[in-house]
Amino acid sequence: SDPSPGKLKYNNSINIKDRTAEPDKLCLIPTTPEYPDHLANPMRDFEGAPAENIFKGTVVRAAAFQNGRQVSKIHTHTYFVKENMNEKYTFPIISLATDSLNLFDYNKGIFVPGVHLDPTDLRHTGNFYQRGREWERPVHVEYFEKGGSEGFVQDAGLRIHGYRTRSYAQKPLRLYARNVYGKEHFEYPLFPNSGQNKYKRFLLKSAVGCWSNTIFKDAMTHEYVRGLNFGVQDYRPVIVFINGEYWGIYQIRERQDEFYLEDHYPGIDKDKVNILLNEGTIDAGSGEDYFQLLAQIEEEDITDPDFYQYVSEKINIKNYIDYYITSIFFANYDWPGNNVKFWKPQDSDRPWEWLFTDFDKAYYDPPGYSYLEHATLEGGNGWPNPDGATFLFRTLLKNESFKNQFLVRLSELMKYKFKTHTFLKIVDQFEAEFEPELEEHINRWHFPASMDKWKRDVDYTFRNFAMERHCNLKEQVEDFFELENFDYNCFEKNEADSLSATVKIYPNPNNGNFTLYINTFQPGSAEIYIYNYLGQKIGQSSMTLNRRYNACDFNLPGLMRGYYFIQVIGENISTEPIKVWKAY
Repeated sequence: SDPSPGKLKYNNSINIKDRTAEPDKLCLIPTTPEYPDHLANPMRDFEGAPAENIFKGTVVRAAAFQNGRQVSKIHTHTYFVKENMNEKYTFPIISLATDSLNLFDYNKGIFVPGVHLDPTDLRHTGNFYQRGREWERPVHVEYFEKGGSEGFVQDAGLRIHGYRTRSYAQKPLRLYARNVYGKEHFEYPLFPNSGQNKYKRFLLKSAVGCWSNTIFKDAMTHEYVRGLNFGVQDYRPVIVFINGEYWGIYQIRERQDEFYLEDHYPGIDKDKVNILLNEGTIDAGSGEDYFQLLAQIEEEDITDPDFYQYVSEKINIKNYIDYYITSIFFANYDWPGNNVKFWKPQDSDRPWEWLFTDFDKAYYDPPGYSYLEHATLEGGNGWPNPDGATFLFRTLLKNESFKNQFLVRLSELMKYKFKTHTFLKIVDQFEAEFEPELEEHINRWHFPASMDKWKRDVDYTFRNFAMERHCNLKEQVEDFFELENFDYNCFEKNEADSLSATVKIYPNPNNGNFTLYINTFQPGSAEIYIYNYLGQKIGQSSMTLNRRYNACDFNLPGLMRGYYFIQVIGENISTEPIKVWKAY
């Protein structure tokens, strides 16, 4: 709470210590309604107390008063006390401090179901669904770099972010810099590689927003497609504390709004842009120019070269094609009737451009499901692909020039930018980045369900997808466009692709029980050899490998504590020995 004359008066030193052993408080407050069984979702709902006490910092807030009147600003600082604290987290830390009533009060708290919960619509109502400046709360923000050095400190505004995700237990957040709080911008390089040092607002995307246990799906996809003909969101993973209590893994993300456009596109004025969502919902400015274009496309003949030339001056075709190819290739199911954002400057001939946004529902690729059919469905009347959302793309495909440009670019991206082995590399990178922080996050939120569940989901969602997607899509392209042969041979990969095999062991260290995960392009039989540190073979097992995700459980009781090696050798696979630690 804010200091006031009636609060504790400072007279002596303040004892600051590791408070982990103290009872948890804020994290015990439900941030979702109590759902009946048929609505409950353990991936996203409040699951009760953490498995064990969470780590806590100490927030100190102080101000000077004279004759009952405040004569200084409020000073706020967060202290973390723990042995080797500077090495505890591999991510930076953001500490948020605000009167807990701003978050958890029944009437005005933005984290709770509260007064605005409708018992007849538990999934779509509550205080956390309220929007606008009235539901912005003051917050003190402290940013600490990995290792403990202070990045920036300032007061700001805090809101709940997102659509459906705002009803989940771990809320996505939006932070605003305003003069009324003290500073007009966050002046700090939130994303060191971007070259940008000033932000009007930024997001804290929650881990639970991912439609799987992977938690980094959207951020990883943005990083992987960087460099294509559309704007992406930067990301940086952080650990968030609220009023001193550990709140888990979040990701700092840019918000793609008028400030984003001004920052990323030279010469753009944030006050003179049109931003539309989905089928044309106005987010900023006006949609009149776009609606007029749609009306013309509906009335005119898109196969007429002159009219298509006119349309291509109104729409950035290269941008549009890259955007659609990426959404189709990565199997973004929650699209195109949702998660679409496009823009153009007002009073300018610059064409409409699409932004790359929200791929949390991507990699949804059941066998036989065609995203070309998904993106061109005619007559749909609801999510995820209503008729109005598919109209433009399916109409443009009637033009031979557009269709050919689309197919040539799709072939090019599948051969080069979307190469399987480069995708597997970024999966490895993100998995290694997040793994050290997952145990504590799971304890706090019970999501993902376990480290093993997380590992399996990362493998199945990404590595299995990588093994199958090119061949599946080639077949779908040939079927959809009635082609004898689409210019991509999914079986003639380059050497790096054809030899790609991801082999991992989890957990490692372990007690002799572990799982060996193998993803490979080439099916066939394989032998798994186990050696001790002297190189003596102490075990052997046979395994039949599928052309994708494989898992094999091992139990090595009775072996002495120490390290061992596993090697996989088969018809189409040969790995270097992998070290296994039997730690207990």
